[in-house]
Parts: sequence; C-alpha cells; structure tokens
Amino acid sequence: KSQRMIRTPRYKLIDYPLADRRQLFDLQDDPHERVNLISRGEHQQLAEDLMNQLNDWFSKQQRQQAVIESGR
Repeated sequence: KSQRMIRTPRYKLIDYPLADRRQLFDLQDDPHERVNLISRGEHQQLAEDLMNQLNDWFSKQQRQQAVIESGR
C-alpha cells in the first residue's frame, strides 16, 4: 500500500508507509493542505492518536478479511 489516510472534521493525516513519511494538515486553517504540521511539537500527540486509529482500523479490516477468506 503506497498511502493510507485518516480524516477528522478538522484534520487529515496521510501515511506513506513505503516512504516512511507522514503529512498532517489542519483542514480548517489550511483547506488547501499547504502546511504540513507533522513535525510541529504541539501536534505530535494528535498525529500519534490518528496513526493509532488508522492502524487499528487496518488491523480490524485484515482480521475480517481473514475470516471471510477462511469461510468462518
């Protein structure tokens, strides 16, 4: 997977796993997504929380797919 994304009403986090790169945008203050907030200290916890939500969602999807493929 070349990129994954999670969005809240205000923020969007894009993860590029193959490039080991992330982008975080404040869609309210920066609707054109020009300022990447990922390296700003005040947004570190938000970025971590969004990544955890994204990883949890993908893990859940993979488990559901495994159940479907096994016919259970």
